[in-house]
Amino acid sequence: MRGLVRTPRRTATTTTADDAAGFAVRLAALPEREQHRELLDLVRSAAAAVLGHPSKNAVAAAQAFKETGFDSLGAVQLRNRLARATGVRLPATLVFDHPTPLELARHLRSELLPEPEAGAAAGGTVPQAGPAPELPPADGPAIADLDIDGLVARALRGRG
Repeated sequence: MRGLVRTPRRTATTTTADDAAGFAVRLAALPEREQHRELLDLVRSAAAAVLGHPSKNAVAAAQAFKETGFDSLGAVQLRNRLARATGVRLPATLVFDHPTPLELARHLRSELLPEPEAGAAAGGTVPQAGPAPELPPADGPAIADLDIDGLVARALRGRG
């Protein structure tokens, strides 16, 4: 009868913060396709370990966690394993917010490797706030020295 009931394998893991940071660095060095594969393998392996399966092959990439046998305790265990492996703080609702290993792997990638902002992608750096650039001197008196009629006249000259 004992052979009919599977019990989760307990393995001693000693993941440190350095290991988790190293994972993010290794992931960033990979091409995008390999990043997705690496994260999907991580999610499937962790899910298999929580469920007591001998390998990640027992957990399909597109199958919902709920269909594979996850309950709330298993979801928290999976979240804890992934948080230790990646060094990312993850919510307790992770498995319910991202219900398949494929969706969860995509989410982890966005957490570990956020997309650069539009300014950073276009110009390489994001402009920093600083003093306004100096404008070339205008013809005639400075704006501060003009009365209201002079300001209006100057504004109208600039339009036409």
